[in-house]
Parts: sequence; C-alpha cells; structure tokens
Amino acid sequence: MTHRSTTALRLWVAAALLGLAVEAASATILLGPPIEVPRPFQGPPDAPSLAVLEDGSFALGRRTGERRFEVLFFTPEGNLLGEPVTVVSRNQGNSLYGGVGPFGDRYFVTWQIVDSGKAHAAFYSREGELSGPPFLWPYSDTIHSHQFFYYARGPQGRALPFFAFQRGGKDLFGDPYRAFWSRVFGPEANFLGRPVTLLTERHVLGVEDAALNEDGRFVISLLRCPRNPRSQQPCSRGLQVFDGAWRPRSALRTKGLPPVHWRIKHVSLALARTGDHLLVWTQDFGSAARWDDDRLLAQIFRRDGSPAAGQLRISAPRTHGAAAPLVAATHASTFVVAWVDVPDGFRLDVHMREVDGRTGQMGQQILVARNINPVGYGFELNTSGRGVIWYGDHLRLVTVEPDATIELLAASEGKRGGTPP
Repeated sequence: MTHRSTTALRLWVAAALLGLAVEAASATILLGPPIEVPRPFQGPPDAPSLAVLEDGSFALGRRTGERRFEVLFFTPEGNLLGEPVTVVSRNQGNSLYGGVGPFGDRYFVTWQIVDSGKAHAAFYSREGELSGPPFLWPYSDTIHSHQFFYYARGPQGRALPFFAFQRGGKDLFGDPYRAFWSRVFGPEANFLGRPVTLLTERHVLGVEDAALNEDGRFVISLLRCPRNPRSQQPCSRGLQVFDGAWRPRSALRTKGLPPVHWRIKHVSLALARTGDHLLVWTQDFGSAARWDDDRLLAQIFRRDGSPAAGQLRISAPRTHGAAAPLVAATHASTFVVAWVDVPDGFRLDVHMREVDGRTGQMGQQILVARNINPVGYGFELNTSGRGVIWYGDHLRLVTVEPDATIELLAASEGKRGGTPP
C-alpha cells in the first residue's frame, strides 16, 4: 500500500476569495476567506466557546463585559442567523460565565452566576431557537463557581461536566479545599451511570483537559496531587480512558507524558474515532521571564493508552514562541492543532497543522491569520472534517479532506480493536 511521502507535501495559495489549501501527510486542509464577526455589545469578548454540528452549522458563545453572555448562530456557509442571542444578562451583582457545545443536531448552552451555587442549561436549535425552557442543573446547590463542560461530536449528544465542591478544611493559603465531581449527560438528556468524585484516600485529581469521541468513550488528562498540602510528594500527570459510564478502559498512564513543572503549560487533548488520542502542550526552553522560546510539542497515544513512538514538535523552529494550543480530532484518526504565537510581543499570529494519528506524519504549518489583537480565539471541528477557527473579529471556515485509502485503513484498524460498550 502506498502512503504519501512527507517530501511530496505541496502548498499552494489561491486567490484570497478562494481561501487556502494545504496538502498534508494524510489530509488536505482547506481554509475559507475571513468572515467578519459582529462586535460584542459591551467590551471585548471573553471566555469564547465554539460548537460545530454535523451539517456544518456552528455557534459562537462569548461573554461580553462581566454580566452578559450571548450566542451567535451561523449557517454551514458562515452566514449569521439574525442577531446575537442574549442568553443571560445582569445589570448588577456577581459576574457570570457561559458556554456552548454540540449535542447531536442541536446546541447545549450552559451558564452560571459566580458564587451563586446555581448552574443552568438549555437546548437551542441549529436556527438559534430555544428548544424548551431552561433548566437548573442537578446538584447545583452544592457547586461553586468553577464548572466546565466537554462535548462528544457526532449524531449522539453527550456532555461531560465537571463541577467543583467544597470538601472541608482550608489549604495553606486559607482557601477552602475544593474537588470535582462528574457525571455523563447522555443522548436522551439524562444522566448515565453514577456521579464520580475525583478524590481518593490520598489524592485530589485535577482535570487539565478531557475529550470525547462519537462512541461516548472519553480520555482525561489528570493532575494527581496529595490531599495533604504539607506532603512532600510531588504532583504527577496521567492519562486515563473511560467508557460512557465512567468505567475505566485503561490504567492511569504516566509514561510518555510531560512532567508537572512550571515549564510545561497549555495542555490540550483530543480523542479520535479509532481510540487514538493526541496530547499537545507548550514547553518553555528559555527563561521564565520570556516565552519566545516556548515550543508546541505532542504525543500520540493508542486506544489502550500506550504511547506511540516519540514526541512530535508541532510548531516550526521559526515560530516566535507558541501558546494556547487547541486540538480537534476528525474522521477516523486525523488531528488538527491550532495555536497562537507573539512575533512582536503583543499582537498574535494564528497557526494550524495536521497530524496523522496512525503514522505521526505532519502536514505543513499554515498561517491562518497575522497580526491580530489578542481578544479571543477558538477552534472546533466535527466528525466529518468541517469546522471553524475564530480569532478576534473574524473567523474562517475549515474543511479537512482525508486521504481515502488511509481513512479506510484507520477505520478498519479501529474496528478490529473492538467497539467500546
């Protein structure tokens, strides 16, 4: 069987209206022309989130100021559907947070008022219409301001939430101890399995990142730290794979992972249909005061959690530092990584690169946008390779077209590996 050679990689730049296409090791990445995004109601956008449905429709959630969260709904062609929808707004009091994710053929929108102990959610159609009344998230009276959600792509909606709760006592700084609990939210808008507390007899488990695939399987990057803050035992980093009801499908792996150190930053994770997963992070190779030598590295892991080959360097040597990596999986085992760098110390450049999850081959590094203001950035793909990258006041449509031969081979290997329960 013939594979594409990395020496045969081709890069061509079409006219601005035709976007950009890059021939990669196992896929072709197409970028549409920049599309202007309406400016927010008040202040710069903060805490952005993106959701891409299977037909290519997408939504952008953003907090504007501290007391307003709104969602913009777009067609697959990138046309804005009406005006931005204000999900929640407060004239006074504590600030709020919100997010949007894909949930089958609709959107799942969540929000919470800081320190209120109340978390809410609602479903919206692809046209941006509210589908049923908003509801209070179960157990929300016991949670604190810190909450976050991960979503499964594909036709079956799933959400993996994490909520912080106070577990009693105070740390060395006088702050209350907090830990996380989680429970999978399933396709029928119901919980699957029992709640799971990320707390053991000796350790607190912190979540760095998590990723789900369309089968409901998920993988988590965890920081395992001693419950006793006076312990001399250091924290450790691990990866573990679970099925859709929090049943472990791999041991907690530490081999092949970067150490817990101040030089290791910005960890991001994606899980492919075959079970392959890619962990990316930035590592500082310079001084603590500068980050222009921060490099973007990655490690591929197989379905059983074992590392594949060695580490990959995603960012090119000429890149002026690297930060805020976002990675998405699409098709059978194709990963696309986006990140930013700071060539002049303030304004950002946005980059993108494809990684073949089977072979580790990488496509060309693509410059998505140059010299933008650091006011917001996000990237998402669906399972069929359609997505969007958003930066500041613009976005670009992304299409990933896989090599048909490699895609069939990767799919067959995933099938031989078995289907998760």
